[in-house]
Amino acid sequence: MQKFKVYFWKHLPKGYFKEIKNNHKNRLKDYMNVYICDNYEEMYDLTDKLEKSKVERDYGARTWCYSRNFYEVDTNKYIKTSPLCGHIVFNKEYFYMDSITHEVGHAVIGYFNRKLKDCQNIFTKVDELGNLLEEEVSDDVDLEELFCYMIGNMADQIVSKAE
Repeated sequence: MQKFKVYFWKHLPKGYFKEIKNNHKNRLKDYMNVYICDNYEEMYDLTDKLEKSKVERDYGARTWCYSRNFYEVDTNKYIKTSPLCGHIVFNKEYFYMDSITHEVGHAVIGYFNRKLKDCQNIFTKVDELGNLLEEEVSDDVDLEELFCYMIGNMADQIVSKAE
């Protein structure tokens, strides 16, 4: 089995998402653990262990996104959020670009929903012809670009680190 990290903010165009990055400086080291298992049984067993429950065994790859926050024991005051944002688990027999981008898509959507609360308007409203509605054209286009760059760059990290 292979294990490595992929980072959400790695290799994004310099300056392009400057305002968004400045709003999320504490998130710039966020990552997912990626596992490439040698067979289905290894992948299923690892997934059960990671998710701490028995998961139905009907998949070739799986993404599990989460947030882990830390609090002071005595006061229950928030301290920080872990940069670990979840796991992507692949079966080597099912390790193709379509499954890589599919799972990375889940990871980035989970990331936007859990970590970038002010960026959830990425999925803009369109009319019946598929055109962006005028009131939706604002900054959401940048969010769509950020979303797509993250998917492309994370998929590239996975492919380049896989043996």
